[in-house]
Amino acid sequence: MKDDSIFSFAGLYDVWKDKNNGKEIHSYSIITTVPNTIVGKYHDRMPVILEKEEEDIWLNPDIVETDNLRPLLKPFPDDKLEEWEVGAEARNPINGYPEIIEPLKTNKQRTLF
Repeated sequence: MKDDSIFSFAGLYDVWKDKNNGKEIHSYSIITTVPNTIVGKYHDRMPVILEKEEEDIWLNPDIVETDNLRPLLKPFPDDKLEEWEVGAEARNPINGYPEIIEPLKTNKQRTLF
């Protein structure tokens, strides 16, 4: 986010029992959509990012008709996002330190292993 604010993805959550062992499973999914212009340079889809005023609509358990939620499943506006280049270390999920997302020109070189 250009303003460094916290944001929300549209997602689904469910709890169900595994038929084989009866174990309770917690499942999570992030919903994706076509990319905006920024993300489209890198990938053919992007997570649905909710505007602040859309969060309560998405989380409202009384809204059960998908036609009432479908308008929220759109690309996030380009003008509210910022992009910058990060180092190749960001491609490896083993690297979980916060500095990994610093812009490349200020990103400190680190030993990966």
